[in-house]
Amino acid sequence: DSASISLYAYPPLQVTMSGDSVCSGQTGYVNINVNGGKPGYNYVWNNGLGTGPGPKPVVVSSTGYYDCTVTDGCGTSITDSVLVTSIPSPVAGFTPTPNPVMGGEYVAFVNTSTGATLWYWTFGDGSGTSTDGFPYYQYSEPGTYLVVLIASNQYGCRDTATDTVDVTEGVYVPNVFTPNGDGQNDVFHVTAGGMKTYDIEIFNRWGEKVFEANSPNIDWNGRSMSGVEGSDG
Repeated sequence: DSASISLYAYPPLQVTMSGDSVCSGQTGYVNINVNGGKPGYNYVWNNGLGTGPGPKPVVVSSTGYYDCTVTDGCGTSITDSVLVTSIPSPVAGFTPTPNPVMGGEYVAFVNTSTGATLWYWTFGDGSGTSTDGFPYYQYSEPGTYLVVLIASNQYGCRDTATDTVDVTEGVYVPNVFTPNGDGQNDVFHVTAGGMKTYDIEIFNRWGEKVFEANSPNIDWNGRSMSGVEGSDG
């Protein structure tokens, strides 16, 4: 007499892990892939991630390893680990100056961000944006505007800063300017915040009109209406 039996040999248990490189303070995921062994796997994670196959979310504050031990139905156990890299995030910050500011006057935004290579600004009036590192912006209407700066680095990590700019009504007329072409104070500019209508006329000491405009955005360069440079006075 004879008898036979078939035996199935499970392939070796194999465990591989993968993980994200994550901006500091943000959530990434660690994953595990299991092949071979006898199904009915048991997963035990370190770092307080519990059990189960994952993927597991992790909030990354520093670079470190995450481990998982897998035990199959035959009792075979394998532990694998993955290094999750924490990428430093930028810190966004800025200061608007002057603040408060009269409408029609430029606001300089002093960028105090660190670790950033790209910037995106919205100036709170529904239309103004900029990608400059140190932008200037001119508000025409009085009000309080929420300014938002999104600072990001070359890895795509981002941070956001906000501040408000208070724009007031009023008129400021300078009493001196120096149109000498040195790039400093070369034009006569009237700041008129919140004005509905605007007209200006300038006369010399003999009563001759040398300049007129109907917008505070039109500056005087110190020359007469015929193009003659005015004398000091």
